[in-house]
Amino acid sequence: MSEYKDRGIVKWAPFDALIGHSAMLENMIYNLSKKQKNSLSDDEYEDINRIIIEAFNNKKIVSIDYFVEGYTYTTFGVIKKLNSVKKELKLDTDEIILFDSIIGIRME
Repeated sequence: MSEYKDRGIVKWAPFDALIGHSAMLENMIYNLSKKQKNSLSDDEYEDINRIIIEAFNNKKIVSIDYFVEGYTYTTFGVIKKLNSVKKELKLDTDEIILFDSIIGIRME
């Protein structure tokens, strides 16, 4: 009996004949799923500011929704440092979030 010898990656070569095709598709999907940042009202900015200061003073855990390059992310943590010069806050998880990118915040 003869043993079956697999050709490995060679058998899949025709499916990836166009060099960079997969990377181009991934990049296109990434760019098409980007969204515009929602603009916040003055009241919403005041609420975010109030919650940031209250959570910082009382060492409370916060959930922060922030916007970066077309995508919305969520993170959790205790606000460790506020930097009004650089307009950023630092969490106990060592994440640095810019004030301008915050679109929502909740105290846990």
